Amino acid sequence: MKGNFYLHKFKHSYEIKMSSDAKYICRLSASKVYLHDAKTFEEITSWDNIKNPRNISFSNNNKYLAVTNSMGKVALYDLFTISFMKSFRIGNGKHSQDCNLCFTHDDKFAIAAINSHVKETIVSIDLQSIEIREHAGIDYSVIQGIQCVESKNKFIFYFYDRNDSSGYGKNYIILWEYPFESNQYNKINSKQIREWGAIDYNENTECYSIYASNDLYIADNKLDIIRKTGECKSNEEISINPMEITKKVIGEDNINDRLISICESMNSKFPKDGYLSHLSWSKDGKFIAVVFSEVIKLIRCDDLSCVREFRLPYSCYASFSPNGQYLLIGTWNCGYVVEMGQCLEKD
Repeated sequence: MKGNFYLHKFKHSYEIKMSSDAKYICRLSASKVYLHDAKTFEEITSWDNIKNPRNISFSNNNKYLAVTNSMGKVALYDLFTISFMKSFRIGNGKHSQDCNLCFTHDDKFAIAAINSHVKETIVSIDLQSIEIREHAGIDYSVIQGIQCVESKNKFIFYFYDRNDSSGYGKNYIILWEYPFESNQYNKINSKQIREWGAIDYNENTECYSIYASNDLYIADNKLDIIRKTGECKSNEEISINPMEITKKVIGEDNINDRLISICESMNSKFPKDGYLSHLSWSKDGKFIAVVFSEVIKLIRCDDLSCVREFRLPYSCYASFSPNGQYLLIGTWNCGYVVEMGQCLEKD
């Protein structure tokens, strides 16, 4: 690919996502929530109502934008008036509470999955009264994410069981039709994959993409494997100099004997691709973006081949535009909008 690989470049974008009507792009930095016009990429506004924001969620009618943080706080914004509405906390606030959130199909409620040191809880939030209702408390498990299956009015909750009877941890999902009061949830385990690093469901194919043990798998709605790649992540290692990195971070004048000793004891080998950060499947089911801390790999689903790599240090997030035209990439340094047609062209 000649020239810049991207159509537009933002500043810090720890997470970056486009609304389903393709009108807005939301991105997060360490202290702010930014809203951009998805056509011109111009910044519309920014908010600082929530510290360390994460987990961008647009409502189905694109009226609301919700952002959470690791302390169980939720900030809610009105996209019709482009204004901050309210913020509230889920839980007692005494423990760190990593909160994932998405909206019901009628946009009257938000469904949240809260991961705390006390217990893992699934709740619904009335967006008008902010009444919070608990629906399930799961012991000995860690909630790793939540996803809405709009066409079936169901929610997928991704869990890690840290107290499995075998003595080892195990991943599983809970599939629950809404409203929860009228339905029982269904727990699904994979017979072939015990633990995964990342997982994403695609409504178009009704399948899951799963990254586990350096492989990318496609599994059906019962988590049975349909096919897999060869190793998705390179086993190649590169040499690093811990002391040189430390000097760049804290400054050479701040180096002391203790830091020298620590750096000398550190492993100087580092995986070339870095470590797994995120997994995203395009809505049309054609491509999967596997995000490592040093590279984003774009996988074509027809044959699970890697069709493009983006070597970007500190990569942490990727998402696709609703129509699959764009790939949005987030790193600790910058955010990028990549035009899919261009990035698939041969150099």
